[in-house]
Amino acid sequence: GTFDRVVMNPPFSNKQDIDHVYMAFQCLKPGGILAAIMSGGTRLRSDKKTTAFRNWLELHNGQMWDNEPKAFHASGTDVSTVMIQVRKPAL
Repeated sequence: GTFDRVVMNPPFSNKQDIDHVYMAFQCLKPGGILAAIMSGGTRLRSDKKTTAFRNWLELHNGQMWDNEPKAFHASGTDVSTVMIQVRKPAL
């Protein structure tokens, strides 16, 4: 990894946000922090990929918060979103 911090808003379609978060996490230096806006479905879906992501987030002591409904209305979308934060373990 090469970054101390990553802040991102990856695409949500086809659960791409999960893939982007995994990739960004690999780019963090030990002790680095990643924060991402993700689809609200990340909290709700029960499919294998999403469930594995929530388990991964918990394993890494990550956190997930619901954003306010319509939080991005001014940007032209009312999609449900969450924010996650996860720290890469220090060596």
